[in-house]
Amino acid sequence: MRIAITVVLFWYSLITSAQEIEGKWLVSLGNSLDVNSVPTVYIIEFKNGAVKSYGFDGSLSIIDQGRYSIIKDSIKIYYDKQTVVRPYRFIKENMLEVDYVLNNNGNKSIYSILYVKIIPTITKLTKEEIEESIYGTSIGVVDFDKDLEKYKGEIKKENQDFFKEKFFVQKIDETFVISTYSAGKIKDVALVKVVNSKEMILFGVRVDSSEMVLKNMNSKN
Repeated sequence: MRIAITVVLFWYSLITSAQEIEGKWLVSLGNSLDVNSVPTVYIIEFKNGAVKSYGFDGSLSIIDQGRYSIIKDSIKIYYDKQTVVRPYRFIKENMLEVDYVLNNNGNKSIYSILYVKIIPTITKLTKEEIEESIYGTSIGVVDFDKDLEKYKGEIKKENQDFFKEKFFVQKIDETFVISTYSAGKIKDVALVKVVNSKEMILFGVRVDSSEMVLKNMNSKN
C-alpha cells in the first residue's frame, strides 16, 4: 500500500509540475544574454507537450520548437537534432529559474536564467487610454510614444534622437507590455500586471524585486 501511495504521489507531482510550467515565459529584465545568439526579447512557451521559442519585436516570431517532458526537477526538451536536459525551479509565484550549460573551449559552466510567466493584465483601460497617461516614480517617468512605425522610419534618418530611449505600449496575447526601443530596435519589455487610472504595476522588472509600482502622474487622487 505504501509503495502504491508513493507511486501515485510521484506521478501527481510530475503532472502538477507540468501544469505549472504550461504557458508563455519571458526572460526577466536584468538577465545577461548574448544578444548575438538570441533575440534581445526572448520568450519560451510550454503547451501540451510542445515547446516553442520566440523573439518579440511587436509580434512573436518562432525561432525554435520541439517537444518536452518533465523529469523530476528538470525539463527534457527534444529538438530535431538534439535533446537537452535543463534543471529548473520555481523561486516565486510565476517566476521560474532555468539552468543552462555554457561550453567555452571545453570548459563547462552553468548559468541560470530567470523567466516570468506572461499572465493577462488586470485592467479596464484600452491601449489608447494607457498611452495618454504618464506613469512614473520620484526618480523618473514613462512618457509613451504612440506611433512605432513612424518612429522606426524617422530613426532610419539617424537624427539626433537616434540612441534616445522610447517607450511604447504593446501586447502579447492578453498582456500589456511596456517596450523600450533605442536606435530603432527593441531593447527589452516589462510585463504590466495591473494598470488603472491611478497606477501601473510592472512585473518581473528586476531579478531582486519582482514588481515595480508607477503612479499615474496625471491623476489628481
